[in-house]
Amino acid sequence: MQVNASGLPPNTTFVLFLTELPVPPFGAVEYVGDLTTNASGQASVRVNAIIEEAFSSQLLSDGSRQRVELDHIVFWFGDPAADDVCLGAGQGPVTPFDGDGEAGTAAMSSKNFLPGAPLP
Repeated sequence: MQVNASGLPPNTTFVLFLTELPVPPFGAVEYVGDLTTNASGQASVRVNAIIEEAFSSQLLSDGSRQRVELDHIVFWFGDPAADDVCLGAGQGPVTPFDGDGEAGTAAMSSKNFLPGAPLP
């Protein structure tokens, strides 16, 4: 999967996830990479994985498993302070979508591209 972005805040890291849902609460998620912008607010990242068939397997209370499709892409500001440029100082949420457990608000979702989403 190749992700190219422009028009984003400069010198900012975003965390990229595959998600079950394109909107909160997002359902099952899988981290797939970081996307860091340059001084012009442009970024690109290539994720070498089998994205087309991405899924999660949830254990149910009866011991069986349920397949959950990860058909959407969402990326979050990688740091809670990084979303201040959009929401104002300290106004954004702290979300768990980063390796240290603290990310900012969602910056982009494949919901923005519906009805073309979910991913093929």
